[in-house]
Amino acid sequence: ALGCTDTRTDTVHVFDPPQVGIGAQDVCFGQPVQFLDQTQTAALNPVVQWAWDFGDGGTDTVQDPLHTFAAAGAYTVSLIATTLHCSGSGTQNVLVEAPPVAAFSPDVVLGCTPLDVNFTNTSTGAVSYSWDFGDGSTSSQTTPSHSFVNNGTADSTFTVTLVASTLFGCSDTTVMSITVTPRAVAQFSHNATPGCAPLDVDFTNLSTGAG
Repeated sequence: ALGCTDTRTDTVHVFDPPQVGIGAQDVCFGQPVQFLDQTQTAALNPVVQWAWDFGDGGTDTVQDPLHTFAAAGAYTVSLIATTLHCSGSGTQNVLVEAPPVAAFSPDVVLGCTPLDVNFTNTSTGAVSYSWDFGDGSTSSQTTPSHSFVNNGTADSTFTVTLVASTLFGCSDTTVMSITVTPRAVAQFSHNATPGCAPLDVDFTNLSTGAG
């Protein structure tokens, strides 16, 4: 009634919701995915809680989780980031690529030197191949042929390795052995001396590499 007044002021902070970002790389099946929280928010309104959903039934609540998917495929991963005052959400697609299957068959696995071998590549899901024939020779052909040489006096076994890779870089490896026997060398000795017929002579077979 007397016209007395009073005034009070206060500051009210209005925060924007966090801009949720997810960092992740596509991987080959079996490899873990490192997820990074890339959420942007005001300094006075930090993220204090994370709720990850990996799209395969798995979840996590740490800031930067590591997750391994149980099957190959495309997954939509979501993150709900909660700050002191509000929350926001975001998604990221992650591809878990199926691995190739490396497989091959040689037309012969045992023989005399030089042994010519033709390889049939039966790999699936691959676009490039790396062969190691176990003797210092390599090839990137799909279905190579190779000649194995054994200059020794005993059997030699060569381990042939095939690495089959996808365009993304996922790979699978398989190995097979090729055995090469040495070259046969004919040799003998005898005890013959000049004499009249009938002449008895003893022969000793000194050949090597013969079956």
